[in-house]
Amino acid sequence: MDHKRGVVLGCVGLFLLMLVCTGGITLALLLFNLKGGTDTAKDSGVRPVTAATLPKATEKLPATLPKATLPKIVPPVYKPDGKQVPPEDELRKLLTGTILDVDRAVRAKDVKLLFPRLIGFWQRVEGIESLKNSLRRFEERPPAEFGLVADVAPKFDKPAVLTKEGEFSVSGSFPTTPNPVYFKFTYVFEGGDWKLGNWGLGTAPLP
Repeated sequence: MDHKRGVVLGCVGLFLLMLVCTGGITLALLLFNLKGGTDTAKDSGVRPVTAATLPKATEKLPATLPKATLPKIVPPVYKPDGKQVPPEDELRKLLTGTILDVDRAVRAKDVKLLFPRLIGFWQRVEGIESLKNSLRRFEERPPAEFGLVADVAPKFDKPAVLTKEGEFSVSGSFPTTPNPVYFKFTYVFEGGDWKLGNWGLGTAPLP
């Protein structure tokens, strides 16, 4: 019985001794770490990375940023539909083209040069005769001012308004020199385009 008791006491003592040794080592390591430990970066020759050790950028930014290239906006192509009066720039093209074609027809003494601008009536026999009578007063002495309308903008007496019949009238003048060109046109939508129905043209104010 005493022998067993001695063995137990010996084991307990050995266990306590191991705890004491282990605790001492742990305590020693803890104190070592609290004091800062070993500077592994210094011992290994590795320099710590700081803002001072970072390489400085040598590439300079451009003084001005490149301009952005915007996509080119293409305006829609005008297509007459007969439901509204052409916009002002298109109306000017229509008037100018009409007067220049009248000038060509007068100088060439050929009313057929006007046919693409006219409604179907003027292209029939009775219409052609009436058209010739209208142009005859210009044939002996074609007004030089007619050909100058391409270089000036027209002045309108009043805005053109589309009627319920689907036509519009426009009057005014081109300030050409030495004499202005006065016009009074009525356009009808026919064949997918605006065609001249009735017209008056001269270098003096029209009634």
